[in-house]
Amino acid sequence: MKTLPLALLVVSVAAASSVGTVVAQKTLQNLGLHAQRSDCLASDPTIPDGTVIGTDPPAGSMVDPKSDVTVFVADSTSTTPCP
Repeated sequence: MKTLPLALLVVSVAAASSVGTVVAQKTLQNLGLHAQRSDCLASDPTIPDGTVIGTDPPAGSMVDPKSDVTVFVADSTSTTPCP
């Protein structure tokens, strides 16, 4: 990525869906982002617990360095549906 003045520097949210939580969080941290886990009930019951369902902002979004990224993680005991 081209070096820009700090105020203009952005990074792309990694495609973290369908991987384990640890891998997704580490990937986001390596990009200089803050991963915030949010457990949710997957709409597909065959998705194993601990699988990343998606992120907010979505994969491919441009965000400022050190931004918070919510990582939605499948949890069959959750009562909150995944977005």
